[in-house]
Amino acid sequence: MASVIYTGDDTKCIQLNYYECPACGDRFEILDGTYVLSSTLDDHLLVCKKHTEFSATDEIKIQESLQKALNHKRGRVQKDLKLLKRCELLEKIGYQIKKDW
Repeated sequence: MASVIYTGDDTKCIQLNYYECPACGDRFEILDGTYVLSSTLDDHLLVCKKHTEFSATDEIKIQESLQKALNHKRGRVQKDLKLLKRCELLEKIGYQIKKDW
């Protein structure tokens, strides 16, 4: 499976179907995204379509986006259909995409 980083940025992640690209910071619609292998995450990561492979600069930006998602109250991180970090709202209602069993 693959990973998704939702940074929670108020200007780029204004609707559920818009994400901030963790590799370059541009906004993209989730259906227009593509999965690219990240050596930093050792997994495929959802990014905007202009990426086919990541440079060292992109990998640094991915780490920054991951930290931003972890620190933001609306941020979330998903890997293999399991939420590794839930946003504040999902935390309040105890929502998990995939059960831990």
